Amino acid sequence: MIEILIPTFNRAPFLGKNLTLLVNQILDAGLEDKISISISDNCSEDETATIAKQIIDTTQVQIKLHQQK
Repeated sequence: MIEILIPTFNRAPFLGKNLTLLVNQILDAGLEDKISISISDNCSEDETATIAKQIIDTTQVQIKLHQQK
């Protein structure tokens, strides 16, 4: 299993774009059972968590969101 780690802070639009691109590449390659994504949200004050959760809820790729306090 390969895990892609994404640290983020107040970068909601960029996170959404990156996740969409990564998810599409993973699915196109048929690697959803071999690659997962972990996001570390470092106490963002924007829509970072909302965007991440929307993508998590609509994909077969394993994505974990860790919200730091």
